[in-house]
Amino acid sequence: MNRKEECAVFQDLVELYLDKDLEQDSMEWMEKHENKCQYCLDRRNDPEALPERSNDDQEKIWSIRVVIFILYTSFVVLSIWMSAWYFW
Repeated sequence: MNRKEECAVFQDLVELYLDKDLEQDSMEWMEKHENKCQYCLDRRNDPEALPERSNDDQEKIWSIRVVIFILYTSFVVLSIWMSAWYFW
């Protein structure tokens, strides 16, 4: 698991961790992660805080949106062309 995934898991479980409602193994993992990750330690008391997106993440999201738009457009054009060809 990479750092982003670990932080996401930590943020999902932080309320249970603070209430001590986790199993022992999970509590130990949360303690270890909290001690080595300053980001999660800072946000422990504010579980509603959203992580900031980096420029790299924004570029990936934009490129995915472009690819999806191209695929949808290609599908629509192909559907129209096939319908016109079939009924001709």
